[in-house]
Amino acid sequence: MSMYFLPPPPALIIVAENTSVSYLNEGINKYQQGDYQGALIQFNQALQLNPKDAQAYYNRGVVYYDLQKYQLALEDVNRTIKIQPEYAHAYYLRGLIFSQSLLEFEESVADFTEVIKLDADFAPAYFQRGNIYYQQRELEMAFKDYTNVINIDSEYPHAYYNRALVRFQMGDRQGAIADLELASKLYFKQGEQVYYEQTTRAITAIAVRR
Repeated sequence: MSMYFLPPPPALIIVAENTSVSYLNEGINKYQQGDYQGALIQFNQALQLNPKDAQAYYNRGVVYYDLQKYQLALEDVNRTIKIQPEYAHAYYLRGLIFSQSLLEFEESVADFTEVIKLDADFAPAYFQRGNIYYQQRELEMAFKDYTNVINIDSEYPHAYYNRALVRFQMGDRQGAIADLELASKLYFKQGEQVYYEQTTRAITAIAVRR
């Protein structure tokens, strides 16, 4: 079966009105248009006006993350957390950096766990932590996290797909097929044709396997 799916990085945070709001919002517009360098210029301007703006550091960190400038992203997210230590999105972004680029899985698990402490309904944090547990062959922990995702958001197809991988590894073939069928329906409903076709092939492969 295929490797687990990863969701996209967190979205930029649009902030309330303040002295640097025009630069922040323009930076978000540039980012959404794919103009990452333009976004960086705007976020830098915002930080010149307010060097303690946690949202500006976070947003710039997201841009650096997308540009695969992971050390710069890490520096910005650390600044965000120092200024606003209960900023759940910042811990989530740092967890992504640790797990997907720096391969520091212990630190990543700690950050995703902190996100969950701050916001128990933050489904992507459970999902990402589950991915790490799956990589480390801690299947029961991964199963629990994927189930938590589904309990929070019953239309999160990647969680069903990844839980199917866990069930399959644990020898529960019928449970894996059931989860894949649910994932398939959601992918079709959400217009995710590539994932839908991949999941359909996975169902067939497990069904015919002896």
